[in-house]
Amino acid sequence: MLRTISLLVVGLVLLATAATALMVPEAIETAEGHRDAGRLNEAIEVMRTAVRDYPEDPKAHAYLGLYLGMSAGESSDMMSASALTNEAYEHLNRAVGLEPRDPHARHFRGLLGVNVPEFLGKLPGAVADLQQVITMYRASPDQVPFDMVVSSYLLIGTGRERQGNYADAEEAWSAVLDLAPGTTAAAEAQAGIDRVRAAAAEAPEQQSDGVDLDVMLEAAESLMDEGRFDVAESVLRDAIERDSGSAEAHKLLVRALGELAARGYDERIADDTDIRSNLAIEIMKLSDRAVELAPDDMEIRLMRGVVAVNLPFFVDGLDRGVSDLELVASSDAAEALRAEAQFHLGRAYQRRALSTWLDVVADYPNTGAAERAIEAMRPPVSHIDTDALERPVVVVEFVLGFQDELPPQTAVWIETDAGEYVSTLYVSGFSGNARMSQVNLPVWAGTSEFDGIDAVTAASLDVGHHIVTWDLRDVGGEVVPPGSYVARIEAKYWPSMEGDLAEVPFTLSGEAERFVANEGRLIPYVEVKVLP
Repeated sequence: MLRTISLLVVGLVLLATAATALMVPEAIETAEGHRDAGRLNEAIEVMRTAVRDYPEDPKAHAYLGLYLGMSAGESSDMMSASALTNEAYEHLNRAVGLEPRDPHARHFRGLLGVNVPEFLGKLPGAVADLQQVITMYRASPDQVPFDMVVSSYLLIGTGRERQGNYADAEEAWSAVLDLAPGTTAAAEAQAGIDRVRAAAAEAPEQQSDGVDLDVMLEAAESLMDEGRFDVAESVLRDAIERDSGSAEAHKLLVRALGELAARGYDERIADDTDIRSNLAIEIMKLSDRAVELAPDDMEIRLMRGVVAVNLPFFVDGLDRGVSDLELVASSDAAEALRAEAQFHLGRAYQRRALSTWLDVVADYPNTGAAERAIEAMRPPVSHIDTDALERPVVVVEFVLGFQDELPPQTAVWIETDAGEYVSTLYVSGFSGNARMSQVNLPVWAGTSEFDGIDAVTAASLDVGHHIVTWDLRDVGGEVVPPGSYVARIEAKYWPSMEGDLAEVPFTLSGEAERFVANEGRLIPYVEVKVLP
């Protein structure tokens, strides 16, 4: 059923966690020895044990998926090969899910996808995985073994050839000639180039822009059903490049990008603080293009309406969104579509009201109307059941009493009464990931110098009542002594650029105590409870 899978030997450059620093690398080394000696079943069993013992280790899953795929390629029994292939994908998908930037998992999954029968629909995703490996190499050459890069180009060439895309196949193989001249890989690449050139000369009509568009869109939908939105994105970009007039491809790409955007901030923000803003703008442009291609499609109109209402204000799409939603709501579309349109119209009207209040605050900041607008957006204060908390603990409750177009950047941290940094309890995702690239929270940034924030960086808090707790340990994990401390909260809003800094001094004396501050304009309430 499967063509024999041939691999270049890839270096085992592993970035394991402390918990797996010995066991998983040793398991892989042992399994590779079995594989090299032709004992593939033994290699599989070694990695099954590793996966059982370390179920959250991506490389354990990646290598088990690799060996299962190789075993499927050697099987002469169709049912057995199919079962092994399915199991291989389960582990490879798990590996990528655990660590999307692991080049081994991407490469192994790409390798399998290039070699399984085309009717399984894995080829577009496989090529996308392999291109991701090359992208990772270009960004961080020391993180991707060189042999893996060469192998990825070889496999992309094979995949493109199978798709009938001879020009891209030749381009991939030419990269191998440049990277590894005089090697066996170069000889294989040259043979591929000669082969596709001959095929093109014999049957020029076979030169097409790639595989059938419907096949690519089906593959992309399947990838999204599996939660592999980043791979689906690559497939859909390829599809649009081949057929820029496909409204369906644009619609699906909007969905894939929307899912990726929903994952929130990550460390890439430090390199490009505009990455999510640019993503929002691109989603809007793709939605506009989909409507342009299919203006009478109510599903696409609904999609753009929802996108426009929920994207940040700077994409400038709210009016278009309202127009689309009103069109769908008054159409003869299915009841479910009309109901969705009505619901999101309500959200749109809320945003318009909020924008009006924000204009009042921005244009007339020192007036009673501005204060009433802030008060209208301020939520009530609720409280926490402290009996459920493990003691000793300090509970910091606070209210963010202002709502802007975007959730504010916020940090909560502890200092000594002498102003020495103790620990950060919470910081918003953008600022925590951007670190030195952020300018939103200057007081917190200067105090913390971003020490010990990885475990407390989280999604941005919006207007409302929030609670964080402190276990009385400093940034180094040591329990602090009794004494005087200060809980500080800094918040900065955008685009209004309104900000506030609140603090509550408190003492650790071994007694239960409560400290309150309620004079902040945008952080109107802070309460610290010391529970010994």
